[in-house]
Amino acid sequence: MTYYQEGDFQSAIKTANQALHLAKDEFGVLSEAYLSSLSNLAYAQSGKGDYIDAVKNFSSLLTLSIERYQLPHISQFEALLELSKTYVSVAKYDSAEYYVGLATYIYNNVYEQNRSHYDSTAYNWNVSYMRFNGIQSTLLHRKGQIEQAIAVLETQLREIQRLYPDEFEILPEYAITISNLSV
Repeated sequence: MTYYQEGDFQSAIKTANQALHLAKDEFGVLSEAYLSSLSNLAYAQSGKGDYIDAVKNFSSLLTLSIERYQLPHISQFEALLELSKTYVSVAKYDSAEYYVGLATYIYNNVYEQNRSHYDSTAYNWNVSYMRFNGIQSTLLHRKGQIEQAIAVLETQLREIQRLYPDEFEILPEYAITISNLSV
């Protein structure tokens, strides 16, 4: 993702497409390599502002992830987050709310339905859930529900402090949450 991190989205898209085709030919469309490449492609498209293509690929990623994992999985949750975020970006709030609802369902059920996965990826779930709260608060803010947006972020701050009592102030998630509260 170096091209993506440098903001060279066109090169990131080209490289992700190459990786996608290689992964498909070598491992198939349900492989982790294919799903990862598809995710990278969708992120690069979103970064470039190609929201239609990004939504198409995040939707495909969600569908393939559900087929591959069947039970609630972090890749499904993250695809739903990105779909929500993309729809917030283009002011399609009803669609964003729909995907926020699906993401909430996945998050609320992963512990019971796929506990071994949750236990082995708990940190990733925590970080993704913090991103989820950021997306949810942005959606609420854009819809004029300022008090609810603030409540989501304040709850997140308390949760970060609870989970990381000795290091919360150095975490990027903490800084992002504080920044979001200041807007």
